[in-house]
Amino acid sequence: MATNKKSTDLFKLIKSMSSSEKRYFTLFVSAFEKTNKTYIKLFTAIDKQKEYDEKALKTKLKNESFVNHFAVVKNNLFKMILKSMRLYQSDSHPVEIINQYKHNYIMLFYKGLPDLASAQITKAMKIAEENNLITETLLLQSWRNNSMMLDVCLRNLDFDLEVSLKEPLEQIKVIEDFHKAVYLKRKIELFHHKGLIRTKKSIQTLIEWVNDPFLIEHQKSLSTVAQTIKIEAIASCCTSLKKYSKAQLLAKKLVDLSMGHKNGLSTGNFINYIYISLKVDKWEVLEGKIQEGLLQLTELNKNKTTFFDDDKNYYDLQYHIELTHSLYHGNFAKIRDILPNIIEKYLGIEKDLDLLHNWVFNSEFIYVYFVIGEFEEAQKYIVKLLNTPIPKNRKDYYIGIQILNLFNHYELGNYEHLSYQIKNTRELIKRNDYYFGFEKTCIEFLSKLRKVTEDKKSDLLNTYYEKFTELHKMTWELDAFEKFDVLWWIKKQQQTLAKRKSGNSLKIKIN
Repeated sequence: MATNKKSTDLFKLIKSMSSSEKRYFTLFVSAFEKTNKTYIKLFTAIDKQKEYDEKALKTKLKNESFVNHFAVVKNNLFKMILKSMRLYQSDSHPVEIINQYKHNYIMLFYKGLPDLASAQITKAMKIAEENNLITETLLLQSWRNNSMMLDVCLRNLDFDLEVSLKEPLEQIKVIEDFHKAVYLKRKIELFHHKGLIRTKKSIQTLIEWVNDPFLIEHQKSLSTVAQTIKIEAIASCCTSLKKYSKAQLLAKKLVDLSMGHKNGLSTGNFINYIYISLKVDKWEVLEGKIQEGLLQLTELNKNKTTFFDDDKNYYDLQYHIELTHSLYHGNFAKIRDILPNIIEKYLGIEKDLDLLHNWVFNSEFIYVYFVIGEFEEAQKYIVKLLNTPIPKNRKDYYIGIQILNLFNHYELGNYEHLSYQIKNTRELIKRNDYYFGFEKTCIEFLSKLRKVTEDKKSDLLNTYYEKFTELHKMTWELDAFEKFDVLWWIKKQQQTLAKRKSGNSLKIKIN
């Protein structure tokens, strides 16, 4: 049944709840709902649906009086679920705990119990400072100063307020430092999200960010959280510049910073460290880091934190990352052994993947089947992916598959189709404003390769090996080479050609 987005919000909220959250909600509602149980009935009916169907709900609940004002009851149920979840998680996050102290302060202050109220602010400030909640700290400092001023002016208490009154001014500097770091990081993230790394100018922009004094002097940050953000920003630029060793050092620094923090190791930082290490470390070294990352995910799961896509991360760390490592480091012989299990595990999570990771994983499967010579299987995945919606602002994957599609048709011997496909692909890439050196040279190369005679093929392969070698020296072209190592492919063609010539020469000698 077709429904608008707003009508499914309640359904999505209920389906996002853990079993313990649902039990808590039932107890929460039962505390004030008497015999009617309106909200429990509606909650249970929606929870049993696999897809939201409002017509079926109304039919099922037709004997209930609240069906006559269904929209109102749904809206109230939505609010009640949120309230119960806030209470359920009230002690699970520092911000929630601080909010409790703030509410206590207001209540006690207006009850005429200023000493008890001040104690709540002191407790809240301790948690805010321990967790680097810099904006909360500013507000609490202001509340504390107001309370102390009242003590001095109305209750005739004697305090030295000078230091305390200046603290919010110093905290404003901390917040300014933090927000400037956030601004630069977000700016860099948007730059990457738009796929702006395939030109010489874009690489120069990344280099300028890497050398920005505000970012590189991160040790002078006024808070740990600002320092973390600055390091993350530089690390992402270094990754795009293919300076993986430097990016790895920065990622390790982030891990060390979070280890020194009261809340312990950040799972997000550690997983990012693993993904960068994938490009630098040997498999034996990377395996140890992966095991530690899996332990972090397990702890995250115990704490019922669902911000991260656990199923995807478990799959990636336990299975797919070995495939990625083998591809990146050219260990193709290993791939045949590990691929069947990886594909089997992937099928278990595929339906729940977001669009981007659907493209990321399937693009690698295409490349994997291509490098191990299973071109028919590669073509099945190409057709599947090209019939999938394209992720916005990630032309790198879309165009990368278009290029690989051409080479796969060449390997399949579809030369007539290739002639037509080359022309269409060229126009498609141009329309997408992604016709850079790598793409242009690939299309030019295949256009000649499909028509060249056997005796001229060696010269053509040598010529384009040199052209691609020169392109490989350009940082802004390296992203395309990572998605398809055309230099490896040309070497493979050269070796095949040399063996064929050697075999023909042997036949002539024997004859």
